[in-house]
Amino acid sequence: MTERPEQALRRIERTALLSSAVMAAAAFAALGVPGAAGVVAGAMLAALNYLAVKAIAGVIVARSAGRAAAGGYGLQEGTVRPAPRRYGVAAGFVFVLRYALLAIGAYVMLARLHLHPIGVIAGASAPVAAVAIEAIRMIPARSRTGREPRRSTRVAGPERRRPAGEGAESDRSG
Repeated sequence: MTERPEQALRRIERTALLSSAVMAAAAFAALGVPGAAGVVAGAMLAALNYLAVKAIAGVIVARSAGRAAAGGYGLQEGTVRPAPRRYGVAAGFVFVLRYALLAIGAYVMLARLHLHPIGVIAGASAPVAAVAIEAIRMIPARSRTGREPRRSTRVAGPERRRPAGEGAESDRSG
């Protein structure tokens, strides 16, 4: 079964959110409030980075493909027209600027807010954990265990197993 990239991305986003919540709970238990706050702050940094990269990739794809991505830029979906050059320049500027913003955000979290560094790193690594979890989920059951997946022996519908003594002839007599 082939999956669309948008579906996979949404599933990874949900898994990243869930793994952030689990990491925050574990950090709260192990490191207290500063650890849990660090996980949440690191996850927010990772989410902002992800959204910036996703937006930049959308502009690059729209520009290189010469069409408006999903009706963007005020155009109908599927309209063949290259994105204006200024969007490409702005995307390049945002791409470079995002590193500066991430560095400033990390500095504020660690030096000024005194959040636990391990918590910040754990939160920032939540998307990596989500991708790893989804990659494992995509491996077929046979290659994970080395044997065929279990199949149900139950048969649904009119062909289900009958108790001994009841055969096909009893169905015809009624």
